[in-house]
Amino acid sequence: LEVPVVSVEYPLAPEHPFPAGLDACVAAYEAHVAQWGPRVLLAGLSAGANLALGVLARLRAAGSPQPVGVLAATPFADLAGQGDSYSGNEGRDAYVRWSGQQERFARAYRGRTGTDNPFVSPVHQVWGEPPVPPTLLTSGTRDLFLSDAVRLQRSLRASGGEVELALWEGMWHAFQNDTASPEARECLAETAAFGRRVLRLRD
Repeated sequence: LEVPVVSVEYPLAPEHPFPAGLDACVAAYEAHVAQWGPRVLLAGLSAGANLALGVLARLRAAGSPQPVGVLAATPFADLAGQGDSYSGNEGRDAYVRWSGQQERFARAYRGRTGTDNPFVSPVHQVWGEPPVPPTLLTSGTRDLFLSDAVRLQRSLRASGGEVELALWEGMWHAFQNDTASPEARECLAETAAFGRRVLRLRD
């Protein structure tokens, strides 16, 4: 089964801080919808999940057509690094660190914008009505950003939408990129099943 994928080459920080990347992603989504309609699964991993959630929030604020589903894989959604997992999983995550790494990237991305801006840190977004589209959040118990996924599930579900948080024991940030592990393959299989369901595709 072949499904077209659109990957946005958005401008990068620090040369192009917020909101340049989000603006580019919103423009790409709107151009796609104008030509082919809103039958879209909006997806991203890590910083890409941050942008996907920002696009969703911007579309809802503008009253624009929403995607049919959202995938936020191991989302980096609190650029202040205040969740419990930022301390609890510091040094336990096999892939990323907060001190001296992600905190530096966060500063470069947000520029002069505060970390409490909901389009910079989606954990602060108030989703309201209507319900968000079906959403799948994925993370692992050693993910530095696990707290972000937990907080996002609660806030997204408050809109009345269907929001699932799928967790894998002992897994770290972006673990699904390493397909040598059974956990990664299981996560990718669940992600694919979610995509087929919201896009109403047949195997």
